[in-house]
Amino acid sequence: MIFTGYRRDALQIMDASEITYLPSCAEGLPNVIIESFIISTPVIANDIPPIRELIEDGVNGYLIRNNNVDEYVIKTRELLDNEEKRRRFSINGRNKMERMFSKKVFIDESIAALKKAFEYFKSRK
Repeated sequence: MIFTGYRRDALQIMDASEITYLPSCAEGLPNVIIESFIISTPVIANDIPPIRELIEDGVNGYLIRNNNVDEYVIKTRELLDNEEKRRRFSINGRNKMERMFSKKVFIDESIAALKKAFEYFKSRK
């Protein structure tokens, strides 16, 4: 394992990777998964609630229960040995990010939140 510190070429390193791993046991909404999906890289990550919002197990990546190292190895081999599955996961991850974070979604959800706030303050008068 190599800890490189700050890198200006992080995107190029991620882009050259076949798989992204996130064995974290405590996360908010993990940007590394979002970034990996945007550049069409499948993810294998620990199965915790915030990560489940992004990864659909067996669709765009794999969720590993209890940070089981043996499962990480099995799922890694499965993806590395199956280019079609890796490609499908990559496409599915990218498509999910486009659905979740597109400009249209952002605008629609912002308008809905503003309408809800307006109705709330209007009802308090």
